[in-house]
Amino acid sequence: MKAITTVTTVITRLETAGDEVLLITLADPDRWELPFFAAGAHIDLYLENGLRRAYSLCGDPHDRYQYQVAVKLAKEGRGGSRWIHTHFQPGKSVGVSLPRATMTLQQGMAKHVLIAGGIGITPMLSLVYVLEKQRQDYELHYFYRGAAPLLKQVKQAIRGGSLYLYPGDSVAQKKKRLADIVPPWRADYCLYCCGPEPMMAAFNSLAPTWQPHQRQQEHFTGLAVDEALLPPYTIELRRSGKTIPVRSGQTPLQALLEADVYVDHACEGGICGACSVPWCDGEPIHRDKVLSPDERKRRVILCVAGCRSEKLVLDL
Repeated sequence: MKAITTVTTVITRLETAGDEVLLITLADPDRWELPFFAAGAHIDLYLENGLRRAYSLCGDPHDRYQYQVAVKLAKEGRGGSRWIHTHFQPGKSVGVSLPRATMTLQQGMAKHVLIAGGIGITPMLSLVYVLEKQRQDYELHYFYRGAAPLLKQVKQAIRGGSLYLYPGDSVAQKKKRLADIVPPWRADYCLYCCGPEPMMAAFNSLAPTWQPHQRQQEHFTGLAVDEALLPPYTIELRRSGKTIPVRSGQTPLQALLEADVYVDHACEGGICGACSVPWCDGEPIHRDKVLSPDERKRRVILCVAGCRSEKLVLDL
């Protein structure tokens, strides 16, 4: 029996949830339960124009009858958000992937510190729902400019936790506040962060000694990879023995797809983990924002990777 990897949903509601932010509610067409998702998970939306884009689930994981995602219009993006803002309407059918997580709520912690910037609030909101249900000690620090995405939903969700709002901070002010927010390391504390890249870089610089499981993070913009600088090399597929040349200017994912070797993929920016595959020989260059150092010893994200050696062997 073939495993189910996609689910057909229908748009039941659209609402504005911030400056150029569209909150989309999806449900099963026959109102059946949807596959479970853990707090911090995301799904891929399959768009009619052929694009596939990953978005964090921002609804309550305890509600098995709907998925919610918030999509900010990215005017300089690659077209996914523009398509969604232009073509989505109630009643429209949308294919979605099964939920998968890059950010995971850690159990057994004395305190959880959540830090969000702008549309980076989306995975944090799903964490809040669960933390409230479990009556955990947590605080949410929210940086934003203009009309804060999902602020109404955040305020409605928080009952026992603490909410701190920082509207309009400059980059310098944000860095100073982050230095005050990030506590000294404790074995029973966990940090969670999602926001613009300067904020993520500042966050990581303040918590370099925290263990990966205590420093949960999700990026919503990928790396700008200068593919022209990637040297040519060869990919070998271990199971079939097939070899595929990777030209300068290509990613491994592009080379595989060009050779009619299909690999699951979505964001093409190294942030969703869809194209993670095992590797067994060679020297991959890791440029993703998903895998931990331990995971990189055995897996690689193909959409942004490079290779230092002449050959990269994938366990495919």
